[in-house]
Amino acid sequence: MLWLIGAALGTVALPAQAAAAEWWWVAGDSHDAAAVFADAGSIRRDGDRASVRAVRITRDGAASIASWSGRCDGVHAETAPLAHFACGSDADRMRQAAILPGLSPAEAARAIFGVRGLGADRQRTGARRTD
Repeated sequence: MLWLIGAALGTVALPAQAAAAEWWWVAGDSHDAAAVFADAGSIRRDGDRASVRAVRITRDGAASIASWSGRCDGVHAETAPLAHFACGSDADRMRQAAILPGLSPAEAARAIFGVRGLGADRQRTGARRTD
């Protein structure tokens, strides 16, 4: 995935529409250091292609805006969660992601990190992260 804005800039302000969008936490694309939120209202489908807008917020509050677009053939939730979110049905989205009504991505990220301690990925998988 290509993070378009923010990685080199540090913290960026989210667009005004971010608070009003229908943001879903894409848990499979999130980890100890960051939480990824997809804007369900930005999903566009055209045959076997799809696109979606997202925001990635790090534990320290830095935000970067992203988008994904591509072919939906062979997309799996385990290997490409954001792509699967864009390509999947409403039922797929509900199995894979969580909507946090009334919260902006920044507020939702703080809530997620507040209950999800460091090392949660390592405890869940037994693997050690290198990032």
